[in-house]
Amino acid sequence: MYQVYQKKNNIYRSVIFMIIILSVVALLTGIKDIIGNLKNVSIHGITLAILIYTAEWPLRGIRYKTILSKLNKHYGTLVLTESIFISQLVNVLLPARIGDITRIHVLKRKVGLPITNGLSSLAIERFCDVTAVTLIALLTTLMVSTLVTVYPWVISTIYLAGIIILVFIIFVCVFVTQRGNTSSGLIVKISNYCNSVKYINKIKHFISQLICEISIFASDPRSAISALMISIYIWIIDIITCFAVLASFQAVHFSVYTIAIVFLAVAVGTITKLFPVTPGAIGTYEIALVAIFGLAGIEQSIAFIVAVVDHLIKNGVTVFGGGISFYILDIKWNEEPI
Repeated sequence: MYQVYQKKNNIYRSVIFMIIILSVVALLTGIKDIIGNLKNVSIHGITLAILIYTAEWPLRGIRYKTILSKLNKHYGTLVLTESIFISQLVNVLLPARIGDITRIHVLKRKVGLPITNGLSSLAIERFCDVTAVTLIALLTTLMVSTLVTVYPWVISTIYLAGIIILVFIIFVCVFVTQRGNTSSGLIVKISNYCNSVKYINKIKHFISQLICEISIFASDPRSAISALMISIYIWIIDIITCFAVLASFQAVHFSVYTIAIVFLAVAVGTITKLFPVTPGAIGTYEIALVAIFGLAGIEQSIAFIVAVVDHLIKNGVTVFGGGISFYILDIKWNEEPI
């Protein structure tokens, strides 16, 4: 009972923090300016943005199918897309990416996907996402930096994502090279440590199988490149969605530089979602977009509206698709855990 109470308190605190962030940004931007610019938004542009973003979801299902197929698990694209919808819906409603665990639960219940396959495929998917947005952010930073000084925190954010990618790659490479040698350093250290832990055989087997599945996928360049390319397509569509929202304002003048700024803003905003202190990273994402849009001289009130509407569209489509997927798969909120 105490744990449930604590979880609810954490959720409430996250929501309050999110509201405070958005309120502060809105006040700093100027409420009157925001209201004035809202009148100039093109409904056609918003509709186009919704349609563009909706087209991203089948690619998410195809990518996940590609990953699972390499792990010798074959399921339909539709059910995988629905499971992703549900997990992302939970991520929108709750902090700390709890929805990722929900997907594993859904797929185990509905198609019998083993937990290790679920965790390893999820790790691979997340790696592809982080790599894709980091590459986009890095390339656009190189373009933008020739014309304007990029904020140091933007560079630091990209570096942090790069370090995460590098650590993951090194870890997998070390495991792959030592997998066939049970007397090798890393394996021996893990085994020696684990021998003092209760239920260690089960734990060792689970962890070993999890990392082994990740290494199997990583050792196949064709599958890895395919999943990464699909991830890049997914995030390009995500960025084009934001671009469509920005294009809804006639006051915004576009150039190659402005387009590059939009790519950089969404990519960096997405990287900040790695540390979701609020449900759906609402608030932190908007701050990143408003700040980076300023490099292109975009009016702050317009930048704030674009950031909020862009995030609202993406979360709205997610909630709508997730709700339908809940109904189709007949998932209950109060189902027993895995």
